[in-house]
Amino acid sequence: MLFLACNNPNQNTSDRKSEQKNESYSNTDSLPVDDSPIWSYDYNADTLIRLDSNRSNTLTATEAINIINKTYQGKVTLTLVRQGADTIKVKIEHSEVLTQQMGSTGAQAYIALATFTLTEQTGVNYVTFDFKEGDHASPGTYSRHSFSNHR
Repeated sequence: MLFLACNNPNQNTSDRKSEQKNESYSNTDSLPVDDSPIWSYDYNADTLIRLDSNRSNTLTATEAINIINKTYQGKVTLTLVRQGADTIKVKIEHSEVLTQQMGSTGAQAYIALATFTLTEQTGVNYVTFDFKEGDHASPGTYSRHSFSNHR
């Protein structure tokens, strides 16, 4: 018995290239989004700590909000209202945890962490928070300079 196989080398090469292209598209579609925190708050030192400097300037407002929301896991939920040239406006619909339950230090830590995370984008200098004022937090516009003792 004799088995013969004939291949067209040009066809196999183009098939392989096509398969490689398809693999590269499917691989990039399934890349995980990095939603790990960029900033953390050290309550003992009363300061912010930079965790990841590799993502500065590449973060979108939506990605930054997802990071903040994941960090606080539903206790405080931030939503994007709009983004201007140098200001991002966000809203906290149910702010009771932030304003009444986290204490003054916890609320200040949240607003500082959110401000620093949202101002990672080039050109964004201010964050306007819209929520119902409470005992421990007030809405308003904040910048990194608002927390100058926390850098």
